[in-house]
Amino acid sequence: MVPKAVRARLGERHAGLEQLLHSIRQYCGHADRPYFVVISLGAEHAKPGDEERKRIFVTPVLVHFASLLLIALATLAPASNVCRACILGAIGCVGLAYVPNLALLAKKRIKECEREFFWDALLPLAAYVCILVSAAAWLLGASFAEKAGAVASVLLLVTALRNSWAITLAIINR
Repeated sequence: MVPKAVRARLGERHAGLEQLLHSIRQYCGHADRPYFVVISLGAEHAKPGDEERKRIFVTPVLVHFASLLLIALATLAPASNVCRACILGAIGCVGLAYVPNLALLAKKRIKECEREFFWDALLPLAAYVCILVSAAAWLLGASFAEKAGAVASVLLLVTALRNSWAITLAIINR
């Protein structure tokens, strides 16, 4: 639920934002299911060399879902704007450090035909930048703080779901 003070600032014309945020938060509780499909399929169809692929392709899906849950927790918890900004800023900074590191690792150890720059690096980077923008907006009390967080959540959710299904299809098609 959006805090009353924020709801009052947004006014009636932004009532749909509250519904969107609620839908995202509600869906995040079920969004980890494709990940468990990936884990069970990967265990059944393991091949030599899959350790690197798990680290580069499967682990980021878990990181993105965990980030989504932490973002929902940070925005739902009855906390001050400064506390929200600190939590979201930490998530954004960790994500901005993690994604390029992972992209460089993938460039060194994974074949080019298996990498997808847009889904593996560009979209997650954009999401973590949006999280940092949301953190700064919460800190400054800007009216678009929740919108930036919602955009980041949607980007991470789409990325994680798409990547988990891509991994599932790759495992099945072996």
